[in-house]
Amino acid sequence: MSVKTTNTLSPSTDTPLPTMTSHAQTPQAPPPHVAKDPPPAAADDRPSDDDELDADTIINRDTFSQLLEMDDEDSCDFTKSLVDTLHEQAMTTFADMDQKLTAKDLPALSRLGHFLKGSSASVGLLKVPVTCGRIQNYGNLLDESGTEPLDEPEAFSRITAAVAQLKLEYAEANEFFKTVFETD
Repeated sequence: MSVKTTNTLSPSTDTPLPTMTSHAQTPQAPPPHVAKDPPPAAADDRPSDDDELDADTIINRDTFSQLLEMDDEDSCDFTKSLVDTLHEQAMTTFADMDQKLTAKDLPALSRLGHFLKGSSASVGLLKVPVTCGRIQNYGNLLDESGTEPLDEPEAFSRITAAVAQLKLEYAEANEFFKTVFETD
């Protein structure tokens, strides 16, 4: 499996960066044992197949390049395994978040946000960990900065919107990874 690269070099390394454009792919049903991608909150919020993915808003290029440097020269198995693990964790976490939203369990949502924040940051994602941090704060009845208290109804309203946003941001990141690793 190869990673598509461009001639653009990372400012801090001489490592070619992965291609950052999306392409249309034929949807395929995942095997029964694999969780499906999260449904987008609204079709209008998704990039079209012709849109370029703005990698600079999705991934920290330095972090991702460092992961790719840890791979063997002829494969990206290490980095892909990290991304695959993140995907499994995200799908499980999204299902858990949906259950906790139904139960209005803010402390559990905070813990889930904290969990996914670390996993997503470790592969270099930019938006996902920030939104996870907001979920963590809202679950603790704090504003997005974690400094001002919120009442429970306001925290629940904000956390509900943040979970929907998180799913969209992760779907965008997942498309980026599919493009990089040339997978469906």
